[in-house]
Amino acid sequence: MIIKNAAEFYKFISTRELLAYDIETSGLNPRKDCIIGFGVSDGTSGIYVPHLVWNGETLEEIFSKQECADMVRALLSKKLIGWNFSFDARFTIEYFKVDLTPA
Repeated sequence: MIIKNAAEFYKFISTRELLAYDIETSGLNPRKDCIIGFGVSDGTSGIYVPHLVWNGETLEEIFSKQECADMVRALLSKKLIGWNFSFDARFTIEYFKVDLTPA
C-alpha cells in the first residue's frame, strides 16, 4: 500500500517489532543518486513511502527528504531485516543521514 500521509506510516510501524526495510533508488551510486522511496513490511503486509515520483517529465516530490528521514529515523527502535541490507543501509546513511546499523 502506498501511504498518503506520515500518520499512516507511524501507525503501521507502531504495532510491529520486526520489519523488513527496502529502498528504491535512481541508481547505484549513493554519492550521486537518490532514494526515490522506501518500503517496510512485517511479512504479511507492507507499505511504501514515495519520496519522488516520475510525472512524465521530471521527478516530483511527494514526501520531502526531511519527512522521509524522520520516518526512517523512527525505524531505529525496530528490529530490521532486509535483502541486500548493506547496500540499503549505506545508501540510507548517505542520503537521509540516518544510520540503521547497530552501534
